[in-house]
Amino acid sequence: MSHARQQIREKVAAVLTAANAAAVISQSRVYPLPPDSTTVALIYTNTETVLETTLTAPRKFTRELTLMIEAVARKVSDLDDQLDTLCVNIEEAIGANHTLDGLVKDCMLTDTTITHDFSGDAPIGNARLQFRVLYRTAENDSETLIG
Repeated sequence: MSHARQQIREKVAAVLTAANAAAVISQSRVYPLPPDSTTVALIYTNTETVLETTLTAPRKFTRELTLMIEAVARKVSDLDDQLDTLCVNIEEAIGANHTLDGLVKDCMLTDTTITHDFSGDAPIGNARLQFRVLYRTAENDSETLIG
């Protein structure tokens, strides 16, 4: 089995793949953008906070995970439109399955940051979508998500 964070990333990748959200979907913050690729969704986690615990051992942790989905597009014209299309695909796929098939309590979009890079052979745009994911585990079992 794997840590709950890995299971969450894997489920998000499956949800985005099923929705055909981007040409390439990767569970990593680093993925080389091949010259012929136009859209990529990178899935990674940044921070996690334990919001509350139960009093008796083994304690149950309610965790708040910051999940990032970075939409990357390479396009000579209408780059912002391509990024917005990627954001629509991602937001609607997660919004339609905000518990990730019951794996988590909630997965909610909290922030989007858009940047551009014009230094390469074609402009590249990034839209970093930040999601707040709430889930529970026991202190002695970080691999099993509690419903």
